[in-house]
Amino acid sequence: MNKKLEKAMALGILSSMLFSNTALATASIVNKSETVYVIKENGQNKDKIVSVWLNSDQGVKGQDKTDLKDIKNLKSDQKIKEENGYIHWDESSKDVYYQGKTTRDLPVDLQLDFYLDGEKTTNQDLKGKSGHLKIVLSAENKNYVIKNIAGKKTKVYAPYVVMNTMSFDESVASNIKAENSKVVKDGKNEVISSVLTPGLTENFQDLLEDIQMEDFKNQVTIEMDVKDYQPIESYAVISNELFQNKANIKSINELRDGIQKLQDNAQKLVDGSMKLTDAQEKINHGIQDMDGGVQKLNKGSQELYDKSGELENKVGEVIDKVKPIPGYAKKMAKGGDQLSSGISAYTSGVGKMNANTGKMKDGARQLAQGSRDLDNGLGQLKGATSQLRLGSKKLEKMEGLKGDVAAKMGALRKGIGQLSEGASSLEAGIGQAQAGANILANANGDLNNGIQKINSQVQAISLPAGPGADMAGQVQNIVEKSSSIQGSANQIDQVIGLLREIDDPKAQAAIVSLSGSSKNIKMAAESIQSSGKNLAKGMGNSSSGNLGQQVQALQVGMDQLATSSQKLNEGMKNYPNKFDALKDGAAGLKHGADRINQQLGQSMQDLDGKLDTSELMQLAEALVKLDVATGQLKDGSSKLRQGTEQSEQGVDTLADAIAELDSNSAKLNEGANDLSKGLNEFSEKSIMFNEFPKLKSQGITPMRNGIHELNSGISSLGDGTIKLKNGEEILTLSMKTFSEKLAEFKQKGIDELDRKTKDLPETKEIIDTMSDLAKKDTSFTGSSQGFKTKYRIIEKIK
Repeated sequence: MNKKLEKAMALGILSSMLFSNTALATASIVNKSETVYVIKENGQNKDKIVSVWLNSDQGVKGQDKTDLKDIKNLKSDQKIKEENGYIHWDESSKDVYYQGKTTRDLPVDLQLDFYLDGEKTTNQDLKGKSGHLKIVLSAENKNYVIKNIAGKKTKVYAPYVVMNTMSFDESVASNIKAENSKVVKDGKNEVISSVLTPGLTENFQDLLEDIQMEDFKNQVTIEMDVKDYQPIESYAVISNELFQNKANIKSINELRDGIQKLQDNAQKLVDGSMKLTDAQEKINHGIQDMDGGVQKLNKGSQELYDKSGELENKVGEVIDKVKPIPGYAKKMAKGGDQLSSGISAYTSGVGKMNANTGKMKDGARQLAQGSRDLDNGLGQLKGATSQLRLGSKKLEKMEGLKGDVAAKMGALRKGIGQLSEGASSLEAGIGQAQAGANILANANGDLNNGIQKINSQVQAISLPAGPGADMAGQVQNIVEKSSSIQGSANQIDQVIGLLREIDDPKAQAAIVSLSGSSKNIKMAAESIQSSGKNLAKGMGNSSSGNLGQQVQALQVGMDQLATSSQKLNEGMKNYPNKFDALKDGAAGLKHGADRINQQLGQSMQDLDGKLDTSELMQLAEALVKLDVATGQLKDGSSKLRQGTEQSEQGVDTLADAIAELDSNSAKLNEGANDLSKGLNEFSEKSIMFNEFPKLKSQGITPMRNGIHELNSGISSLGDGTIKLKNGEEILTLSMKTFSEKLAEFKQKGIDELDRKTKDLPETKEIIDTMSDLAKKDTSFTGSSQGFKTKYRIIEKIK
């Protein structure tokens, strides 16, 4: 162990021995022991920290006065609250330990001066130098009062004893001479201990002879020869406890003898305390707790080592599963590009279809107008044939009816002609709509191909737990883009709703199939959104253990989307064929109208040129049949009129829906492009997974090796704790021995003077004043009622 540290601890033990709290206090008294730790460098105090130990057999209770700052509990994490300069204690524990910082000036100022070959220098500047070294240790007492003694004002200094020690390696220092100090060899070190009594010389300088005060020293001088000097650290303990009990002194010589004995005992204390490593009170209890903690720590570190081995194996398994991720990501990115191209073709087809809806609407309007004219003409014809039928019995007036019938038939022929023109326009519009439907079917085929390719890539994914937050971001991107697919499915639903207006059994069957496929697409898209969100969440928190299930759910949802897309694609393939029936119907309507028109023309010629009285009876029978046929034709034309009007409304609605679908094509294209971009970014970033094996080689394995070394060190610490416990027992014995020696000095030195002071009244008054000053200076941080306080100062000088 570092000898300098041993010296510091030795002085701490010395102070504890001097000021150990006794167990003789009453139940209402709390013993307060303060230790002030000071570090002095280049003549300046750098740090001043006070450690406080409160002790009471009945528990620590009361108002503890203190001026410390930044107070911390040394025994637990419990915060200490200070209010108005007091700490309120209500503890069942017998002991409380805390510390804080102080700004209070020290009552004694220590100074260490160095002279090499007669020239003043510093401790640090001496490093590596050789020559004759002189060290001067001085102590200045700053605590005094001015009192009227024997009729004159006298400055009386408070009594302090300074016990200092410093150590030099024998290879560095030789020929050591130290006045009023003890030099003891400790192994390869020369240990010098000194006792100073700053202010005692001034207190008795007019009362005692020089020979009587030769042991009262404010400074000591140490000389030696040094070679390749190494800077030292000096340790000192400052205390006034010896003077706090009232003493009637008669003999200064007895006081001098007592100080010499104190110096001898101080050296014995230093010799014994160098074997110890801790100067704290209650050390035995602390070591026992430490021993138990070390055992638990040893057990825990072994478990940590075992678990780190399992972690190392698991990381190896994860590395194997992570390796294929970049390849999968590349394939997914390629599928995303194909999907984007398919959606682009799909939206292009919707645009072309939207461009042709105007012609289809015109044809539907012409068809509706022709059917209305046809129905009106047939109505008029039916009225005329009814009148002919009623008037067939009045053959003599047939010549008068001839002109009326011809006029009615002319109007009928005109209406049929308009019907034929409307049928022609309808046929042309249906042809254009069929062309748009073909484009839509082709685009949907490309879209389906893209979905199928993405599905194949998704089904091939086999991700390990915790692939990383980057992948989670890309999966979130896929989730957002899947909403575009769901929106497209909703638009397809709108178109399907309009197509339901078509009055054709085969068309309706196809529409029902398309509707089912669209519904499946929406459900699959919703499933992908839900699974994708869970997957992204799982990737952000790989410890949940559900990432594999979430990937599986995403694969199921994507498979459902692919199945629905396939069904929709098959339905769209047959959809353009449904227009063939409409075209055939329109062509048949035109052909029938042309035939009726031709027959009406022939009939009008026959009516004008061949009608005579001899044939009236045959004409009457023909008129009856004509009336019946005309009625049937009128019923059919009414239904045709109703159907064409509904068809016109349906075409308008369909055209509006297609226009709306076309208006959303840009968003669909944008979504597909974003999806493709996101997948490509994911593919680029997935290359980072190639660095994942370094986690094991550069992280887990070195960590496990370090844990193994820590485990070995903890085992050694446990052995050292046992030795430390044995050393503590030696400390306890040393403390007891020193306390006995200190009591012996007090009895034979100061107390013995109580019987010899009658002839020294002035000296007695000064001694009493010194004792009063010591009694008033029992605490460095503050004392209050119910607290018995003592303090000591431990100062390290660099």
